[in-house]
Amino acid sequence: MREETMNDENLVRIDRMRYTKNKLSSTMAYIAIIADVLYFINVYQSDVKYLNTGDFYYHIIIGASVICNLLFLLATFLCEEGVKNYKDVYAWGMLGLAVVQIVRIFILPAKAVAAGVMPSGQHVYLVAMLILSAASLVVGAIVSIIRGRELSIY
Repeated sequence: MREETMNDENLVRIDRMRYTKNKLSSTMAYIAIIADVLYFINVYQSDVKYLNTGDFYYHIIIGASVICNLLFLLATFLCEEGVKNYKDVYAWGMLGLAVVQIVRIFILPAKAVAAGVMPSGQHVYLVAMLILSAASLVVGAIVSIIRGRELSIY
């Protein structure tokens, strides 16, 4: 008797998923966006805060970084809207964006530290924000994939 009740409760939970949004995956995408915003606010204030010459940050890499940030924010918001409705393709997009965030650690922050224009404390903060962003995207994507498959099987 207990097994039938558990099975019925699980069926009701899955049936409710058709009418409710995937809030956990959506929240994780928002956390990734907030972490990226904190990252780019900190990195773009670096020239004013730490440098007198201003030579390092006024090259093509900073322009590419601005465009990358804008595209990341746009794509993450798009994926957030998709995973809210349990769509797998957007969850896979979130995993791809997480890889992009990890790769970004080795571009601007690493080059700025190597050039001696970024203090180590700032570097640690920037890396932490990119890792937080990537980790929240991975968690949100995995949750969305699992829940989406449960719903599609039902």
